[in-house]
Amino acid sequence: MSRERQLRAEERAPRDGARALVRLELPNDLRALEDARARARAALSAANVEVRALDAVELILEELVGNAIRYGFDGETSVLRVAITPRASDLLVELVDAGRPFDPTGYPPPAKPKSIADATVGGRGIQMVRAVVSAMRYRRRGDENHLELVVPRR
Repeated sequence: MSRERQLRAEERAPRDGARALVRLELPNDLRALEDARARARAALSAANVEVRALDAVELILEELVGNAIRYGFDGETSVLRVAITPRASDLLVELVDAGRPFDPTGYPPPAKPKSIADATVGGRGIQMVRAVVSAMRYRRRGDENHLELVVPRR
């Protein structure tokens, strides 16, 4: 294996030596998202992952992968990668896409509406994800967005 390919493989490996239980590659097409969510939930359920963590992973996939598909591409076809690694006290969720650069960790929370009449639909997905994770790290590597999220298991 070339040194460059070895480094790439090491960069994708979970930091604590655990192996990803779920690895998905899906096209940047919203129709693929429902199947990806179902496959992730089934694999994690079979591994006895807690319901709270399962729900958090589904929210992450719906909001962040869904946002990448909706807003990250200008009509070109691409593949998004998802890896989910159960660890002792949490799940490591890794999302990689080749869409336009976007760092959700720096995205400001939506303004609180002054009244129900001022409230708008949408724009709260990243905030909801922040509420269910203990850590969120982003980096742009080459032409790809890399996002790591840590979901507590309890």
